[in-house]
This record gives sequence, structure tokens and C-alpha cells, in this order.
Amino acid sequence: MTDRHQGIIKSVPKYFPDSYHSYCIRHVKENFKNQVLVHYRAAERKRLIDLLNAAAYTPRLTVFRKLIAKLTSEAPGATTFLLHAKPEHWANAVFPGPRWGIMTSNVAESFNSWVLEARHLPVPQMVYHIRIQIMQMMHERRNRGYSIQSQLCPDAEKVLQKNAEDGRRLAVFTSNIMIYDVKDTNYSCKVDLHMCSCSCGFWRIFRMPCKHACACIEKDGRSLYQFTDNCFQAELYRVTYAEAISPISDMEKSQSASEEIHILPPIRKTRPGRPKKKRRPSQVESVREMRCGRCGKVGHNRRTCNEVIK
Repeated sequence: MTDRHQGIIKSVPKYFPDSYHSYCIRHVKENFKNQVLVHYRAAERKRLIDLLNAAAYTPRLTVFRKLIAKLTSEAPGATTFLLHAKPEHWANAVFPGPRWGIMTSNVAESFNSWVLEARHLPVPQMVYHIRIQIMQMMHERRNRGYSIQSQLCPDAEKVLQKNAEDGRRLAVFTSNIMIYDVKDTNYSCKVDLHMCSCSCGFWRIFRMPCKHACACIEKDGRSLYQFTDNCFQAELYRVTYAEAISPISDMEKSQSASEEIHILPPIRKTRPGRPKKKRRPSQVESVREMRCGRCGKVGHNRRTCNEVIK
């Protein structure tokens, strides 16, 4: 998962030809706001961004098409944007592979924030500081893994149990061996347990049985965990953090002057002013909007305003 940087878009198919490339929905929404909604009022911008967000998250293709049709009818400039943004990289309904429910690259931003204190240290101290942080984190998560009593990790277990509870209210009709027709409130779904698929799209995207699949699995007398992706297993969580990062003791300096190696620091020009501590925003992140104090619209100021005030 990346932002929509052109260099990355060109490089992923070259170096990762067999991988799915997903765009961070947060960056897509920032692009949409800056390229299409510049001259819209704040309330209209929020409503249209919410439409785009709903279209990105829904796993159902029919709902996705309705939302996109509504979005393009209310914001004509959205048509050109969507052609270039390629929804198959960020919309669940048309994404070709699984996403496990991950829609943003926030994990990278969280790590950047987590190591913020260390990033401004000299390189040896920075590496030492981050190593200690990761060592402590792995210890804490290793202990947390031992305390998990469920077969899945707690968050995944909650989702699966809720899907199973919702599925018990649905009507299930058997079509063939491992193929079912499930009646929901106002639509029907085809569930294929052999292919681990449901026409609602949730199972394919999240790799966890949806409520329709849970209803069929329980009717067939099978275990829900048998049809859940291994990445949600508590045992895999424990294996992930089983290894420990070993401490590194200080090495005594050699007494022989001939064996000493002196490495000079890199030549660096210090810029005037206070050093910046905030990270640089990516090319798709929004900057502070210019809002006119006369008409209230964005994209210009009072001096360049041409709006007619009634």
C-alpha cells in the first residue's frame, strides 16, 4: 500500500509483478479534495468526500456503482478524476485481491511518530534508541500473546462472532454441495464454501467469513475458524513476537593505535533558523487552504475575489 506517487506507481509493477498494489484511501481523498473540490463550500466538500469514502469501503459492487454515479452527477469534475485515480487500486468492490480490511498507510505514519524522538539523534544513537524501542515492544507483545485465550486475535474474534450472530437471523437455502443462497433484508447472496466466496464481496476482501458465509458454515456443521485466514490466528501472533532482540554490549576499544579506524562525520551545511521537527508532507497531502474573507470560498483571497455578492 502506497500513496499515488508517480514513481511508485511505475515501479511496483516492475519490481513486484505478482503483488496487488493498493492506494491509501486517505491520500486519494486528499487528491480528490485538492483537484476537484477546490471551489466547493465546506459542507458540500464534506458530503462529497463522505460519498467517495463510502464508495471506497463498500464491498458490494452494486452499491459501489450507485455511489459513484451519485458522486459524478453532483460533482462533474469527479469523472475525470476517477478515470485517473483507478478505483481498482483503492475501492474494495473492484479491488482484485484481499486487503484484510486495511485501507490506509497509517501504520507507517504511526511508526514515524513513534520514533520521532530518535530521528533527530546522531545515527549511532538513533539506531540504538530505535533498537531499544522495538526490543521493548516485542517483549510487551510477546507477553500479550500469551494472555490471549481465544483462537483468533481479540479484534478478529469480535468481528467473527458478530458476523456469526448476525448470520443466525438469515434464511439459508441449499443449492448444491457447499453452495448456498442466503436471503438478507433486501437482497440475496450466493455463498460458495469451496471457493471461500460470497457475492457480497466481504469474504474476498477481508479474508474472514461474512454473516452470509457464517450462516452457511454453521448450517453445514463446520467450524468458522476453518474458513478464516491464518493471519488472524492467535498462534501466528505469538510466533511473530516469539523471537527476542538481544542486547548489544559495548565493545572495548582497541589499545593499538594502528588498529584504530577514525571515521569522520559527513560534511553538512547547517541551515539558519530553528531545525524543523515535523515531517515533510507528501506531494498529495493538502496544504493550508486559502479562503476568501469576502465570499467565503476557497482558492482565492479578498483581493482577487470576482464573486458577485448579492
